[in-house]
Amino acid sequence: MLRTLLKRPGFSGVVIVTLALGLGATIGIFSVANAVLFRPLPYPNADRIVVLGTLAEGGAQTGRVAPRDMPTLYDDHPSLDAAALAFYAEGRIRGSDGVDFNMGRYGVTDQFFEVFAVPMALGRGFERGEPQGPVVISYAK
Repeated sequence: MLRTLLKRPGFSGVVIVTLALGLGATIGIFSVANAVLFRPLPYPNADRIVVLGTLAEGGAQTGRVAPRDMPTLYDDHPSLDAAALAFYAEGRIRGSDGVDFNMGRYGVTDQFFEVFAVPMALGRGFERGEPQGPVVISYAK
């Protein structure tokens, strides 16, 4: 077999390139599937975390739960251990020099850090039902 491949170098090159492309594609697809489908999420009790949405009258999904709906979510579904919501909001902030500037921020509800088991490095987190929670500043590790 080796002699045949050496006699026909063009055919041998096509075979080797085809095998290399097939193996590369297979390994790439498996890597993505392994990261997305097979590995568990890096949170405790990740099998119990679900994404909630809202439904219209006809049963079509209209979107995610709004921050204003969180208190009723707690009251209407006592089977929930905890519920968390993350959202993006834009606003204006006034600096110490009196100049306003636009600022985007991410907001989370009071049980966010509890659901994802994120400990506070310093200070306290949110208290349940706190209307205007503390500011949490994060940093990259």
